[in-house]
Amino acid sequence: MTRKGSVGRKGASRPLTENPDEIVRVTAKKCSHCNSALGAADHILREAYDKIDIPPVKPHVTRVEIHDGVCPCCAEKTKVSAVPESMEKGSPFSSQENRNRSSSQKTWTHSLAAATLLAGLQSY
Repeated sequence: MTRKGSVGRKGASRPLTENPDEIVRVTAKKCSHCNSALGAADHILREAYDKIDIPPVKPHVTRVEIHDGVCPCCAEKTKVSAVPESMEKGSPFSSQENRNRSSSQKTWTHSLAAATLLAGLQSY
């Protein structure tokens, strides 16, 4: 059984985007009544809607490599005293990412990382 719309209520829909990335035009090749061929000028727009695909999210991973300097004169090592801001050791997520995440999201992420690590160790 198909549900009818509410009496006296106008339907609502999402407005079409102004600049779609792609347009797919669906047209009939021939008349469904007499089989006459239909050309480009023989069509009128009946309906249009947007299909929205959200691309997969790919994390941006920055590896931080800390190098010691070795003096060419005395051969002593010099350690870097500071790393760039937001590249400190600790959580693998940047400070901006950590600010945007709720504590439950952080707990879930750390639990998932631990489970993945344990699964990897068990298969080792």
